Amino acid sequence: MHDLDRIREAARHYESGVRDPDCAEATARAALRACRDALDILVARLRDEGFPTSIPGRIAVDPRDVERAVALLPERPPRVLQLFWEEVGAVCLADSREYSRNEYVHADFFDSRGMVGGSPDGTTDPLWVDGPEPDWIEYLGDDVER
Repeated sequence: MHDLDRIREAARHYESGVRDPDCAEATARAALRACRDALDILVARLRDEGFPTSIPGRIAVDPRDVERAVALLPERPPRVLQLFWEEVGAVCLADSREYSRNEYVHADFFDSRGMVGGSPDGTTDPLWVDGPEPDWIEYLGDDVER
C-alpha cells in the first residue's frame, strides 16, 4: 500500500507542476536533492565494498559554471539538466583515466563480484553525468556550431 501512496503523491506533484511551473521546479529540486542523497549513500556503500577510490562518485559543481554553460552554449540546455547540476552536481562512477587504455576499473569491480551487465559483451555501463566544466562546455558549443 505504501508504494501506491507514493505513486499517488507523485501524480499529485506532477499535476501541480503542469499547472504551476514554480511548483514543478520546486518538486524537481526536491526530487534531485533526494537523488543526491541516494547517490551519496550508494557511493559510500560501494566504497565499503571496495569500489575503487580513483572513481570520483558525485562531484560538486561551481554554480558559476552552470551560468557560464547557459551563456556559452548556442542553445540553452534543458532546465532539468541545469537543476541536476545545481542540486546533484556531476556524477562519475567510471574511472575515465583508464578509458584510453581500455582498462575499465569499474567493470573489474563488478566482474569480481559476479555481476554481469546487460550489454552484449556482458559489461556494466557506469553512471556518468558530465558537469558544466568550462572546457567541456566550450567543446560542446564548438561541436554544435559546426
